Amino acid sequence: MEDLDTPRVVPGKADEILWTLERYGLTWDGAIEHQSLRIPLYEEALGRLLETGWAYACGCSRADLARAASPPLPGAAGEGEGPRYPGTCRSGLPAGRPRRALRFRVPEGVISIADGIFGLVEEETSSAAGDFVIKRADGPFAYQLAVVVDDADQGVTEVVRGADLLSSTGRQIWLQKALSLPQPSYAHLPLVGREPPARHPGPGPHRQDAGARAPDARPGAAFERGPGGDPRSRGSGLPSGPDPQGTGSPGRRGSPAVRRVGSTRTAPSRTACRP
Repeated sequence: MEDLDTPRVVPGKADEILWTLERYGLTWDGAIEHQSLRIPLYEEALGRLLETGWAYACGCSRADLARAASPPLPGAAGEGEGPRYPGTCRSGLPAGRPRRALRFRVPEGVISIADGIFGLVEEETSSAAGDFVIKRADGPFAYQLAVVVDDADQGVTEVVRGADLLSSTGRQIWLQKALSLPQPSYAHLPLVGREPPARHPGPGPHRQDAGARAPDARPGAAFERGPGGDPRSRGSGLPSGPDPQGTGSPGRRGSPAVRRVGSTRTAPSRTACRP
């Protein structure tokens, strides 16, 4: 249960979420975990990032950022999340400025994501989003750090979530690399009633695989197609996934052409489905 932002938690909403999941046949293994009770795990991860130089203190207020930062490019990581961080405190806090937030130091380089829906997606996170917050000025840990630690701790190997979180994936992969944590596979589903996110050139996430078919964003379309996109079958509507041989060819009719990155996992998988 993602309840890190405790001042904004509405009593009773957690029970509503669980009831809704049960109603749609989505169950879970073991006891319900609450992020608000896992703070020591996030503290330990943050300590490692600070010790190894991956994290640093930032003294910028929102007003400072609004004056100094440039906006994210269209379609870039962090678009809609505020201005891109200009790196004001990257080399140390300016004189007389107290620490507010803690940020992750994003290195230069392109992150490649073999997405189960959108195909091969590449992102230059340093240009698209810049150094991002991992612990907020008002105290709570940021979503990006918490979910990375949670996924690794719980042995999650497959993450299925909405396409609005595709722009978060590059940041999470950088955190996984910095913390030497395993990287799960990702599949980002189009949101009901919305068009699939546009892919723009530039440093933000954009699809490189022209062979991958854009998913149908019509409400209920996934359930009409059934597994693998076959309209004759009905089922979960989840894609069949990357080609197991790593050839880049579609594994089944209707599945996107995705080149598998790395070796094929043989261990049992655990899937994290996030609203």
